[in-house]
Order: sequence, then C-alpha cells, then structure tokens
Amino acid sequence: MLLGVGLGALAFWPGLWLYGAYSYHYNNPYRFHNETHDPPENQTKPIICACDPYMPCGCDENGDQAYLNDLIGNGSYSHLNHTLITVANVNGTETILINGTLPNGTTAAGGTEDPYSAGTGMQLLLENAGWWPLLATVGAAVFLG
Repeated sequence: MLLGVGLGALAFWPGLWLYGAYSYHYNNPYRFHNETHDPPENQTKPIICACDPYMPCGCDENGDQAYLNDLIGNGSYSHLNHTLITVANVNGTETILINGTLPNGTTAAGGTEDPYSAGTGMQLLLENAGWWPLLATVGAAVFLG
C-alpha cells in the first residue's frame, strides 16, 4: 500500500488506484525555474512517484533532467499533464507527485533471444523430467515381455 503519504493522498494523485499504490521518494529534489511565479524564481520541490502494485513501474530516479523538464515544463500547474503529474501538499510540503505506472507492453522490447539457447535447453529438460518413470516402465515392459 501507499507508504509514507497516507491513503488520503490517492484522492488527488494522478491516476486510478484500484489496488492501492507503492510510493517511491526520490533522493534528489527537483530544481527548476518557475516562470509562472510572480516574480519568476528558482524553486526546489521533493518528488514522490507511485505505481499500481499489479502493473509495470517506471519510478526509477534516472537523474535525467530533461525527463523532469518535459513533465513539469515552465512550472505552470495548468500546463501539467494531470494524468501523470500533479503538485500537492504532502505533510506540509508542496510536493511533485508522479504516476509511474506503465501500460503493459511498454517495457523492454525483448523478443530477440534465440529460443534454443543453452538456458532454454536446460529448462526444457527440467520441464519434461517427470516423464522418465513412465518411459522406464514402458521400456521394461517391452524388454521383459
């Protein structure tokens, strides 16, 4: 369940949370120049990312400033993509809340591995190892019969 924020936070968090959420606090706050503030000023806000526990999650703190710049933009609340991000008061601190839940099928592409590589051969052997008693019994019956 959502840790450190409280269940009330899910009400204003972007996204639909049918099964609760897991939250991840970023180690580094986001520093940006808020052009919409009067006068414009540099600001720093902590970030909490949350994910549906049954879906892929993209809450890793990647350190890519361009990623957060694309999400937050110039600091205008009305220009935020509110399905992914919002700003709310969490425990007395204005905090950036990110919905890191990823749709199924949007993670690593994969599909280029050889289906007959060494690892899959061993897996196939283990999956079929339960057949040896039956095959031994049939072989013994044929040999003795």
